[in-house]
Amino acid sequence: MMSKTFRATLIVVMGAALLVAFFGRGLFGDGRGPSSQVLAAERTETVVSCSGTNRAPAPPPGVPTGNQVGQLAYEITLPDLSGRVVSLSSFRGCVVILEFWASWCAPCRATLPLVHNLAEKYKARGVKLLGVALDARMEDAQRFLDQLGLELPTLWGSFWEARQVAERYGVLGIPRTFLIDRQGIIRFVGHPIYLTEEVLAPWL
Repeated sequence: MMSKTFRATLIVVMGAALLVAFFGRGLFGDGRGPSSQVLAAERTETVVSCSGTNRAPAPPPGVPTGNQVGQLAYEITLPDLSGRVVSLSSFRGCVVILEFWASWCAPCRATLPLVHNLAEKYKARGVKLLGVALDARMEDAQRFLDQLGLELPTLWGSFWEARQVAERYGVLGIPRTFLIDRQGIIRFVGHPIYLTEEVLAPWL
């Protein structure tokens, strides 16, 4: 026969178990893993490797940060379309083609494959294509890439965040392309049709 003390302890333990069962989803997540807040706090940035290249040194001191040729490109840190956090600075040591585009941009349908092909041709020499999608919905951007049969890291986060990046880079119309060298310095700004192999060659 159970003592009063043992029964009281058992009641407390069972009560605690019921509280966890009913309220644990809000306190400890949904049982499938860490809560979204924990994941956001512990989420690490994607590390980029440039095949056939060595990591470049830091840019020369005194180079101003901005969005013009000869300036150090503004930092960008946003989730890509799969939710992984990507920073432009993680591409340091690569030659980066930074492309602003959107699914609703008719010219982008023609130009995005062009810059993609250019980056693919020279990827063994450390050329990387990084997109910024100016779509209202992530699904629209992903659908656009699927239709074109393209796979490329594309930053979005949210429409508001992507627009903030575009404004900081002075993007008034798309498509708009920036060529960034291994030290993070902008070497070309313009329409993607003018980013030719000849323009790219000095920075390989």
